[in-house]
Amino acid sequence: MKVFKKIVFFWLIAVGLEFICLLFLPNDGSSVATLLLDSISLLTGIVCLYLYLKEPTKSNRPIFANFSVLFFLSLVIFAYKFIGDDYAVWSNSVRFYLYQYQILAYNFLLAFAVLYVVIDSLFNDFRTRHKYVLTLLIVGGTFAYYYYPYFDNPKYLVTTEDWADYQAIGNSVRKLAEHGNTNPTVGEISSVTELGVWR
Repeated sequence: MKVFKKIVFFWLIAVGLEFICLLFLPNDGSSVATLLLDSISLLTGIVCLYLYLKEPTKSNRPIFANFSVLFFLSLVIFAYKFIGDDYAVWSNSVRFYLYQYQILAYNFLLAFAVLYVVIDSLFNDFRTRHKYVLTLLIVGGTFAYYYYPYFDNPKYLVTTEDWADYQAIGNSVRKLAEHGNTNPTVGEISSVTELGVWR
């Protein structure tokens, strides 16, 4: 029961600080579902950190460390809520890059944590550093192959057809709003939007 109380205590302090920040600092607002997901991710990160610190078998500690890092990424995702138009001209770029790279970081860390567990199970006699190298080679290689354009050109996303379609839909919604339709249906948006995917 003592462990449970400690974990809940640290979690409540962290969640309390998050709510104080949301109340007193300018932010983009969040839905209850998003706040709940952030809180649960933070709790999971705290539990994984505790398991890492208290795990008696030294070879199992990296498993909990990997998942702890993954779930503590929720703090970066939480910080995203506070980067807005009130801060500077470059804030939209910061929001764009932070969002883009936090998604990439989450995908990388999730794949890394899960694959490490698999490699740990398959190659139990390997040393921890060898398991990390093998995991990094597999996840890093796959990740580099698929996401290299995002690191070669940070604005790669804006060169894709999906981005052009996103911009076209956004422009259509703004035009409809200018004509008094502030809550258009999908049909109304599609009637005034020319998407590349439709050509």
